[in-house]
Amino acid sequence: MQRARAAFAAAVANLENVETGRMFGRDCAFVNGNVFVGLHAEGLFLRLPDSMRNEFRARHAAKMFEPMPGRLLNEYMTVPDRLLEAPGELRQWIGRALSHARTLPAREREERKPAPPPAQQRRGERPQRKAAPRPPPRAETRTAPTVIVKKRRTLDP
Repeated sequence: MQRARAAFAAAVANLENVETGRMFGRDCAFVNGNVFVGLHAEGLFLRLPDSMRNEFRARHAAKMFEPMPGRLLNEYMTVPDRLLEAPGELRQWIGRALSHARTLPAREREERKPAPPPAQQRRGERPQRKAAPRPPPRAETRTAPTVIVKKRRTLDP
């Protein structure tokens, strides 16, 4: 992961009109709101068009990017470790991914919910919930208590 992080930092350092942000909890690079390269637990991933994806897969025996088991992302490929050690070739592929991302329609960032206060983020503490609203009070009606009286049968001799 260290090599992937270093390769990512070196590759996106001098790119123009590129923003960095987070996706899948890791660093990624965006152009016009579209991600084109990023880090993940597996290492580095690239967003490539169909023609380049097939070439990338054939040349480097790369796999499709799978951020969660069973969830393949069609346009993304995982960068093999041996390509991380060839910075010149990796920069070329990142450049191709950037060129592809620039052709995509611009996306606007969605507003995110603010993070919970720090006390709620601590492990083991549950966020406090608001109490459910109480129902309106019932109109008081008083009724006499119901008394059931049983008669005793007595046996006369």
